Amino acid sequence: MEKSLKTVALPKEHGSWALTFEPLILALIVGYSLPGLFLFFGAALAFLAHQPVRILLTKKNHSKLAATFLLIYGIPAAFFMILFLRLVSWNTALPLLLALVLMFLYLIAEYFNLHRKLLTEMMASVAMGLIALSIVINGGWNWPEAFPFLILLYLRSLSTTLYVHYRLKLERKQPVSTFWSEIWQVLTLIIAFLLYFKYNLPWLAFLSILILGIRGIYGLSAWRKPMTVKQIGLAEFFYGLIFVTLSSIGYLI
Repeated sequence: MEKSLKTVALPKEHGSWALTFEPLILALIVGYSLPGLFLFFGAALAFLAHQPVRILLTKKNHSKLAATFLLIYGIPAAFFMILFLRLVSWNTALPLLLALVLMFLYLIAEYFNLHRKLLTEMMASVAMGLIALSIVINGGWNWPEAFPFLILLYLRSLSTTLYVHYRLKLERKQPVSTFWSEIWQVLTLIIAFLLYFKYNLPWLAFLSILILGIRGIYGLSAWRKPMTVKQIGLAEFFYGLIFVTLSSIGYLI
């Protein structure tokens, strides 16, 4: 029973926790507001609701338990998001609304068992970035300064999604070309340079992306050290902590 409860109540992918909460926590730190806090709670509960929704969509066991947890998570998630929408302007709410459309498309893809596809995985990262964008805009940021912040979030989330996707295939000895993923790691560094020199990206935030880029290039190279799935997950948790810590300090000082 305890195993069934955990299976239904909590998402099992450790990477999804990081890619969900990193942008939300960072946005709340650098652009705090009470409506932003409501949106944070709403998004966090919606993330938890995804696991019972997945079980219901794929018609697995424990459907009654999944329906119960969907109500437990879904009702307060909807309450917090509606509360946020009632308190903010449509200009602020627009990124959130776009994120909700993306998450709906994600559920459709999941229904057709496409959730392991790279494009589907990237949808969730894009959606979380848009929700974080709504938080900082409501926290007093204007669009010109919020846009580089959004790009910063995507440099972390999209490069990590690509890196982990291909790194796992390499460690499992699956035939795969990492060419485009390695190109993206290099492109990540180039974009970070542009943000730093042209759009006043905080140097500590730039440093965090530099660390991630080097990690990605080395981790997909022939010189990488073999790692288990658990070790990759723990390493990404550590890199995520570096990203949030350095970026938060950089924006606040």
